[in-house]
Parts: sequence; structure tokens; C-alpha cells
Amino acid sequence: MKVVVIGVGQVGGSVAHALAGEHEVIAVDKDPDRLEMIRAETDVLTYEGNGARVDVLKSADVRDADLVVGSTSDDRSNILICSTARALNDGAFTIARVTETEYLATWSQLREAFNVDYMVGADHLTARNIVEVVGLPTARNVEHFGQGQVVMAGFTVPEESPVAGKTVQELRLGDGVNLVAVFDDEHMEIVRGTTCLRPNIRLLVIGRPSQVEHFAGTLTPKDRVGQARQIMILGGGEIGFQTARMLEQRGLQPRLVEKDPDRAQA
Repeated sequence: MKVVVIGVGQVGGSVAHALAGEHEVIAVDKDPDRLEMIRAETDVLTYEGNGARVDVLKSADVRDADLVVGSTSDDRSNILICSTARALNDGAFTIARVTETEYLATWSQLREAFNVDYMVGADHLTARNIVEVVGLPTARNVEHFGQGQVVMAGFTVPEESPVAGKTVQELRLGDGVNLVAVFDDEHMEIVRGTTCLRPNIRLLVIGRPSQVEHFAGTLTPKDRVGQARQIMILGGGEIGFQTARMLEQRGLQPRLVEKDPDRAQA
């Protein structure tokens, strides 16, 4: 696959580095130092120039690309890059990185608005991941698959958990949730009926979101269940704001602390 990444800062550089192993990657940036750095670290072709310009996109072989990623620091430039790339190459799949949630919200409701195949907001994704972990007591990480129909979550069994010391068969789990593996820093074990959920062991669970959420509740000490209603967020940047907004939408009561009075008021 031929990939053109426009904007190779921290995010774009990571994308180019991740794809370079198995694909032909062309990196475009206005900063020659960034291009020199990525050439030293990754096997990619580079082109210096403003990726929002048509002549630069043509020179970077966008017309022959399978994937075009707009990952500059400017949202409007990324949208313009992807829209122009589609005009030059209707067969290319385009991804625009944005920070303003308004762009993401508009694209989510009207996919044809920007002529971009996929739009991703790093701050929005971070906030969503935080909210998903908040919704699952003791969860360490959460991933969704199949358009949200399946969730995979990692948990740590608290020492005071009602299930600590019990075997899997004693839990009498219903349909819709599967315990896949238990592990610690030294070894991993595929879960069987006789597997014991030792205190502080890490556990990988896959299932329907509602069933995984119910299982998360069984891991939590009974005196803690239902207490996570009022949640304090320290920092009112974009991630903190989006996290507070999503938590509020779920019926929780976020309290956001921000030292800038104007930002706090906003």
C-alpha cells in the first residue's frame, strides 16, 4: 500500500514510522529538520513543502496513493489536504486529524460535509477512553470492537474484592462475557474453570458491554459500588472539558478544576 503522510510532527511521525515497515510511505512537511529526523529513524521517502498546495500533493504522488493522512497542526489544512487529495485521486482513502471538536461533530453527523473518509480527534479519543474506563470499576484499559458491540477490558482484582480467591467456575458467569486470561509481571495463564482469581492479578475480559460492566461491578468491593457519581477532573484543557461533557451525558456529576478563571468560566 502506498501512503502519503502530510505533517510529520509527533503524531504524523508516529504514523509514518508505524506504517513504514510494511508499506511504501512518503512523508511531507514544511520543516526540513523534521524530515531529516524521520529519514534518520524510518525508511520513508520525504518531500519538503506545504501539503495544502496542489502542486506539492502532485509531487508527493498523491494521485497514486492508497491512503492519505493529513496530520499537520492546523485542522483546516488537514481537511483541505484530504479534500484536495480526493479530488486528485478518487480512489484514495483519506484521514484528517483535528483538534476542534466542532469539526468532528459536524463530520460525525454529515459525512459528506468535508469530503473526508475518516476524521479523528486525538483529544476526543483520549477523553472517550477515560470515560470508558470510569464506567468500568477497576478497569486498566478498554477497547471496543464491532461498532461497539464487543468490549475488551483489562482489570486488576482488588485485594478486598468479593471474587478474590475464588475460581472462575465459582463465579457462575452468564452468557455474554468471557474471561480470557490472567497474568502478572512474570507469567500468563489461559483461563479455565479451575483458574483462581488471586488478589492483584490482572485479568483480560471480552464480552457484550452491558455484561462486562456487570462483571466489573462484581469485582468491586460492595461498599464502593455506586459511589462513583461525583468525579473530580483536574485541568480544564480540551481533554478535561470533553471528559467532563461526556461524563455529564452519562448522568454523572463531574467537577472540573482549572486555574485559568476565563477558561473555568467558559
